[in-house]
Amino acid sequence: MKQVTVLLQFQRSTREGNWCLYLAALEKLCVYFFAYNRLEYAQNIPEYIVRMHELKNTDPDIWQEFVNGDFSVNTSNNVPFTRIGVDQAMEHSTNAPKVTVESVE
Repeated sequence: MKQVTVLLQFQRSTREGNWCLYLAALEKLCVYFFAYNRLEYAQNIPEYIVRMHELKNTDPDIWQEFVNGDFSVNTSNNVPFTRIGVDQAMEHSTNAPKVTVESVE
């Protein structure tokens, strides 16, 4: 049940644009990367977390942008809780169906 709670916290952090919750949820997820033998994540995520925390001192402007929610993409300005990760947003834009004259006919 704890694993599900952590995954939901991670999802919530992205949807709300909550940077501190995002980093906290990632820290909690690290245990599961090791447990499920996801070594690439287990090696890289802790370093990523440390580097992101260092931004507070090394680049406060970027840190503040992330705190403001700019680490995720808002898909709808009118609907709350619709933010998604940047990688997912890029995937949506590149895989979006393209409307052409041929597809309409």
